[in-house]
Amino acid sequence: MDDKLLNGFTKPTKIIFAGSGILHKKWQDKLDLISVKHESVIINGATHCFDEEGKEEILFEETKEWFGKF
Repeated sequence: MDDKLLNGFTKPTKIIFAGSGILHKKWQDKLDLISVKHESVIINGATHCFDEEGKEEILFEETKEWFGKF
């Protein structure tokens, strides 16, 4: 992920990582570059598509909770 892109975010952002993926490890040191209100969460046991048993529901709840703040 390009550092300039992360620094250019203009809207509140929540990043939801799949715990069985590799991206959350690569992004951890870059999350501080996001200058707007942001959160991140890791859904353990999920892969990229979040289609494991129960993971889609967790993804939905995380998304719903985030949008409920605004």
